[in-house]
Amino acid sequence: MRRKYGNAKVDLVKIKGKYIPCAFHVEKEVFIIEEILSIRKGMVKCGTPGLRYFVKTQGKETELLFDNTEKSWTVIIHDPQVYGETDGPQRVLEELKYLN
Repeated sequence: MRRKYGNAKVDLVKIKGKYIPCAFHVEKEVFIIEEILSIRKGMVKCGTPGLRYFVKTQGKETELLFDNTEKSWTVIIHDPQVYGETDGPQRVLEELKYLN
């Protein structure tokens, strides 16, 4: 499942003249960025230029989208545990036993 939050507050750190996100705030929660996986320039929304950061926070992969025209941040948190991917095969086996 993915959760999308608009107008998130992102804390930036200046390293060698570049500003890099180190944490962000969503719904009164603070997420500290553990690892930056990749940074891409390009279109963030339909025809809107910006930056797209792929980061890892609290074991979840997250996208930080910076919109250059509005100067705002959007956060998309991908949560694989909502679907139950870890116990998915076990649940299928139990359902098959029930059918037999």
